[in-house]
Amino acid sequence: MKGKVLYHLERHSLLLILASFIGHVGNYTFHTITGRMLPEEEYGLMMALFGAVYVVLFPLSALQVSLSRTIAEYTALNNRSAISGLIRFWTLRLCRVSLVILGIVGITHPLLFSLFGLRRWPPLVLTALIPCLALFLTLTGAGLHGLQNFKGLALRGSLLFVSRALLVGGCLVFRFAAAGWAMLAHVLGMLLSLGVSIWMLRSCLTTTAPPPPDASVLEGTLKAFPLLFAFSMMMSADVVLVRAFHSEELSGAFAQAATLGRMILWIPLPIAQAIFPKVVGDVAGGEPHQSLLFKALLYTLVLVAGALAGAWILGAFLFELVFGIAPTSDQIGWLRGIGICMSFLGPVYVILHYEIAQRRHAAMVPICFFAVVYVGSAWVLTPTPDQLIQFLGVATLFSLFTAVRGLGPGPASPSAPSLSEAE
Repeated sequence: MKGKVLYHLERHSLLLILASFIGHVGNYTFHTITGRMLPEEEYGLMMALFGAVYVVLFPLSALQVSLSRTIAEYTALNNRSAISGLIRFWTLRLCRVSLVILGIVGITHPLLFSLFGLRRWPPLVLTALIPCLALFLTLTGAGLHGLQNFKGLALRGSLLFVSRALLVGGCLVFRFAAAGWAMLAHVLGMLLSLGVSIWMLRSCLTTTAPPPPDASVLEGTLKAFPLLFAFSMMMSADVVLVRAFHSEELSGAFAQAATLGRMILWIPLPIAQAIFPKVVGDVAGGEPHQSLLFKALLYTLVLVAGALAGAWILGAFLFELVFGIAPTSDQIGWLRGIGICMSFLGPVYVILHYEIAQRRHAAMVPICFFAVVYVGSAWVLTPTPDQLIQFLGVATLFSLFTAVRGLGPGPASPSAPSLSEAE
């Protein structure tokens, strides 16, 4: 059993890593096109908008991991009708949440215009649509994830980034050189990915009888949300803070470095996706799941170390390859600093998903404190980009320390059926 589970971790991790690699090619093709064809201030605006969206979007994965956990339990019990009913129920709820998001953006638009230096409506409207669509991508992704349909999950993930690169290339070829067109390409890519996700999920679920919704999904989402929100602030808030407190030109130059530095974190994320549904249900944290965690951490450290070394050595070449520019010494320093911070967050992300799957949310609460201190200090002190990266480095290092220190077997939960019992 142990060898089979470990083998599946490797096979599914490799599949998701391959899809992630294709997605990375599409992602950095997108940034190559926009970075070369958009004026620097427009690229800075685009990245600040994406940074704000990611801070909001990443915590939505709290819903995904909670739904994935429940769907994985239903899958182990071979209860497909429960999965269908759960997805129908949450589809209606998310429609209401989407309307609330659009309403909030409409009410707060004067503040948002001031924060981002916006002078026109389309970029803000398109940005507001992204979290709405992401809610439904989260729902379909949770279904595929919990069902362990990793092929569908891989296709869904890579399709968005590849399609948006092609679409933004078409926009900019016709000289539509503004941040709004890049946001439009992203929205259209999300719609395409959502359509494919729905089609693949429908092929997995043939039953339609809706059972009563599982209240534990909402409870799990509320517990995981602050943890993932804290993680997202450490991952993406830097470009928003620089845009808010510094010139448009400086924010554009910083955004280029941050885009390259963040690639170090994106590389090991598929490992966390692969491990999550495999440890759901074994809340005692015994074998082979402890072995899965340590093996996943080993793979993560190897990937992060390799990516960090590449960014450190090839920094100037990466700027030239992606953006077609000769970087300044400041940009090289920013890339290296952000890369180190993201390398700390890689294993934190794997441990975070493992602890959520084990229903041990309290073990990861300290990262909320570090995230609040990081963003709060930056907001009050308005640091230079170099100082901001130093603040981020301290927050991410302490987050890694507390995450590793808190590892251990979790208490059993009577509401979580064991997968081995289900089998």
